[in-house]
Amino acid sequence: MRLKFKLRYLFLIGILIICACIFIFFLLKSRREKYFKKEDKKAIIFIGGIGCSTLHYLGETNSEYKHGECVFFRGDFKNWGFLELKDCAIKTLKNYKYLSCDRDGNSKYSYIGLLDNYDGVDEHDVRLSKYGFSFMYEKIINFCKNKYGLGTNYNYDVFLFNYDWRLSNKFNGRRLVDVIKKYPGGVIIVAFSMGNLVFSNAATILYNEKKLDLVKLFISTYPPYCGSIDAILFLKTGILDMTLFHVLNKIYKLDLILRSLTLNYPSMYELIPTKEFFRRRKGFLINDDKSRLNYRQSLSYLRNDQYINKKLLSDAVAFHSSLYIKGKHILDYVKNKYFFLGVGHKTPDRLLIDKKDLNKIEVVSYSDGDGTVNYSNSAYPPCNVDEEDIINISKEHNSLYFDSDFLMELSDVLEMYI
Repeated sequence: MRLKFKLRYLFLIGILIICACIFIFFLLKSRREKYFKKEDKKAIIFIGGIGCSTLHYLGETNSEYKHGECVFFRGDFKNWGFLELKDCAIKTLKNYKYLSCDRDGNSKYSYIGLLDNYDGVDEHDVRLSKYGFSFMYEKIINFCKNKYGLGTNYNYDVFLFNYDWRLSNKFNGRRLVDVIKKYPGGVIIVAFSMGNLVFSNAATILYNEKKLDLVKLFISTYPPYCGSIDAILFLKTGILDMTLFHVLNKIYKLDLILRSLTLNYPSMYELIPTKEFFRRRKGFLINDDKSRLNYRQSLSYLRNDQYINKKLLSDAVAFHSSLYIKGKHILDYVKNKYFFLGVGHKTPDRLLIDKKDLNKIEVVSYSDGDGTVNYSNSAYPPCNVDEEDIINISKEHNSLYFDSDFLMELSDVLEMYI
């Protein structure tokens, strides 16, 4: 009897021990999930402007490219000399077809796109992919990684969001939403130039899905919210306002190539001045009789150009309309936001057109801005914003992210929310 009792006693003790172990296991697991769960993942995401993400050849090696090689402007653009730009011009002349889109605004070549697998890819091209065209974001990304990145007390994932800037910002906004959802702990978005339109579209999707609170802070830098007159100039001429470009263009006629490419880029049409632009001022196109064209007349002028893609123009108008919800711009629904706007540089203000020759168009005046985007008519936020949340920077459009003073200004804003 005593033996049976002891066995029963030991059996009960064993059961209790097992139950206690199971309880402790699940308790520790819940505690672990509480402190280390995926919801705590967070990120600082940089979104570049048009052309800032580097596109690569993703197919098998051929006579022009090997897998992973950058298919346009391979190098540190700010430090290029004449011979490097000349080589780039020749390469562009020979292989520009790879960057072309069809009339619907889709890439003609499925093996040209974003690089996400770095196996066997040249280190220089990997670096271009991680830091963008001309390594524009290298300085600021490395600064944020060292201060706020993984392994620091803040533990943010810091990276550049690459996107195919030829395509519509609706498509790229959807891709950005997929990335943001990977960070349930929240994200800080730093957008540059057209990247602000990518984010705006992503924000509308997040709003409709009731997940806009994932965006803890939005920092807008040099935005073209109401478009840029440069987009009209580029669609009409294909000319970049750079001394070396003008020199090479006389020899290689790069303007014809660039114009033929961008005429089927949805993103370029989404940069055309919008209806909001005309609410802020009296238009930007001036007829040969010196009269200003209103919004409807400006669209009509563009549609009458045989080279303009009418479908993409209509899609662009619809794109900007979609950024307004219940009569307010989507940025009105983003809780924390700061705006860096460019001032002090001559920026295209009006264009003189010749109706007898639809391809003739020239700049007739300049106004304040960052050299690309007009301050009051295009860059100023389309939402309610406190003036103290707008920071003016006297730096040209494509030089902003190389500027140390801007980096410190940006860091000051980040410190308030990190």
